[in-house]
Formats: sequence, structure tokens, C-alpha cells
Amino acid sequence: MSSTTSPPSHPPLSSGSEDALALLCPSRPGDVTAAFIQRLLQRAGVVGDGAVRGLERSGPLSGGQSTNLLQRYTLHYAAGGRERSATVVLKLVHWQESPGAVPSIAGREFRFYAEGVWRQLPPEVAAPRPYLAIDRPLERQRWLWLEDCAPALPERWTLDGFANAARDLAALHAWFAGSRGVLLQASWLQPRQWLADVDRRPWLLAGLEQLRQHARLRTYLTVARCDLLRRVLQATEQLAAQLDRLPRTLLHNDAHGGNLGIRRLAQRRQTVLLDWPNVALAPFGAELSALVSRSVIYGRYPPEERPLLEKAVLDAYCDEIARRLPGVVPAEQVWQAYDAALLVHHAYRLLGSATRLFTELPWWSNPAIPPDDKMYNSRLLIDATKPWEWRDKYPASLGPDPATKAATRKKWGYLLESGTPGGDAPSR
Repeated sequence: MSSTTSPPSHPPLSSGSEDALALLCPSRPGDVTAAFIQRLLQRAGVVGDGAVRGLERSGPLSGGQSTNLLQRYTLHYAAGGRERSATVVLKLVHWQESPGAVPSIAGREFRFYAEGVWRQLPPEVAAPRPYLAIDRPLERQRWLWLEDCAPALPERWTLDGFANAARDLAALHAWFAGSRGVLLQASWLQPRQWLADVDRRPWLLAGLEQLRQHARLRTYLTVARCDLLRRVLQATEQLAAQLDRLPRTLLHNDAHGGNLGIRRLAQRRQTVLLDWPNVALAPFGAELSALVSRSVIYGRYPPEERPLLEKAVLDAYCDEIARRLPGVVPAEQVWQAYDAALLVHHAYRLLGSATRLFTELPWWSNPAIPPDDKMYNSRLLIDATKPWEWRDKYPASLGPDPATKAATRKKWGYLLESGTPGGDAPSR
């Protein structure tokens, strides 16, 4: 289908406090009622009138680092003589922006929906349809009630499936290359947001020095190796400066196999892009680094077949870009952006994880570390020790005072000593 086809129309989305339905939305996710979900889905045209049977909550679902809560609500109701169900997803994020500041990741997704950018996507791609967006500045929260697109997620990805997704991503990027690019002149879309890791360079360099002081690592992190790591950081910064000069477009910026769904419409296929908190302006081709590397990392494609995946994705993307924008974005630029994005992502991920490993203990259970950076695997290790060098920095242990302990032992001590008053001691 031609990229000039207008996107489908949808009912208006309200994000202000004047929305009557927003005023009815409870202040806590646990207080959401079946009556509210029914009205929400009725206004969206998902359900009609019917007798409500109940409301089921499932979650929290797996979500990105910007999501504080991701929960699915299933409304069970009766209509037309049949038992039916309908679902909706709630994304609840904390609003951490100050007036006049560049929006955080969470703020970008909220504005992507509240300001209607989701409506401007080409017909080849779609975002989960928003039913209601609520900004609660006093509670520093943002609520997004979204269409549940889980049924569109493929059970298994194939090479052809990834190639088709790459073509649809090319359609998205080409769509915003012309006159529609004016939509991207938004204060909340900044040119370097997709390279946020580059801003962490001073922190990583400081962390490198801390690693050098570690007793077990001092032998391995020689001066020469530390100098090599510094040069890697410098190279990524230089690459980022080069990429700043390439043509930019709107990127989803986290398009891997876990965030891509497939819809079969009447006359065509449509790619559904879930989870938009990383939406940003970036060069053509940079999106493909996530499509290849993260799809492999998250188990959507076999690691040993990564070269085949890379070739299929890049070839399909370059062919589609050449068809839609002949002579505008050469294949060499696409590969340059792809290679640079891969290097930047992996260099900072590696150094950041190493720094956290030895400077933030326990790094695998620290809630301050984004889930995607914790390097989970199939093993479970629980560290309940207090590091000796931090012995004076821990708060006092919780427990009853001596008087309470004595009174408790006086009243219930027989349970510890004999099992019953005057009885035999319990077996151990």
C-alpha cells in the first residue's frame, strides 16, 4: 500500500482533568472497578451493553525500565446470550519532570499518545490504541489505558517475519522524512535522546577508576587495558557526533521481537509496535541494531544464526527505503548508522554492567537498577550478608525490644521448650 494512504481515524483521546471518565478513574490501581473498566471499553467501542460478571487482574506484566506498573484487566460480561470477555492494559509511570525540563523516557511515551503522534503513523505500522491518558501532577503519576495487543505477538519469529518487520520499519521512517517531518518539531523530542548512554560517559570513567581499586580486579585491569576502554568510550562519542550529521526520522527505538506484533488485516499485514517510552529522533538504520541484537539477546532468534538475521533485516530495510525515498538515504548511511548504534549500545552496556557489578552490591537485586541492565539468567543467588566495609552504614536491625522479648518468652516460652505446658519437648 502506498505511503500516502491516510491512517485510520479513531475516537478522540483526552488527557486533561476535564474528561469525565478520567475523574471517575480511581487513584490506585487496586481500586479499579468493573464498572469503570466497562465504561472505558464502552467509550472505546470495544464492548456494548451487557451484564458484568466480574473483573480479573493479571500482572504485574513484564515492562520496560520506565514502567512502574504494567497490568492487564479482563472484564467478564454477558451479551447476546453469550459469556464474553475484553481486556485493557494499564501503564502507570511516575512523572519525574520539572517544569521546563526535557521530558523523561516516561514523559515521551505519554506525550506520544496525548499529543496524537500515534495517529500519524503510516498504515503499515500501528501502536496500541490509547483509551485514556491521565496526567496527575499532584501525585506525580501518568496513567495510560491502552489496547491489549498481546494476541498479536507471534509465538515464534522466522527470518521472513523479521525481514517483513524491517520493511515496515522502513515505511515508518520514510513516512516522517518529508512534509510530515514538521510533526517532529516537538520540544519533548530531542536529537540525542536515542544516544542517552553517551551522557553517562563521566560516570563510566569514574566507575572505571573504582574498578581499578578493586582487589580482585587490579591484576586484570592493567593501565593498558584501562586505556583501551577509555579509547572505546572516546570512539563512541566521536561516532555519536558523526551520526548527528545524518538525516533523522522518528524511531520507535526499541523494536525487537518482544515488542513487535503482527496483524492480518483484510488486504495487508500490519506491524504493531508495543512500548513507546524510547521514541526518539535518530538516523535511518539505527533502529535495526535493536531489531537484530535484542531479538537475539532476548531469545527471539538463535544466536548462531545472527549473521543471517542481520543480512535479511538490513537488505529488506535498504530495499524498502530505496523504493520509498530513491536517492535520499544511501545504503551506506544505513549500515553506518546500524554499526555505530551497535557499538554505542554494546560498549556502554558492557562497561555499565561491569561498573555496577563491583560498585553496587547487591547489583542483581538492587531496585534502582533498570531490569534490562541486570543481566538475568536461569540461576538464583541470594546475598543476605552485610559487607564488612559498610558495617557502620546499615540501619539498626528490626526486632522487638528486650522487655517485649522477655514478656513473650514468659507467656509462650513453653512452645520453644516443651511443645505444650508441662509436655515433652518437641522433636527436632
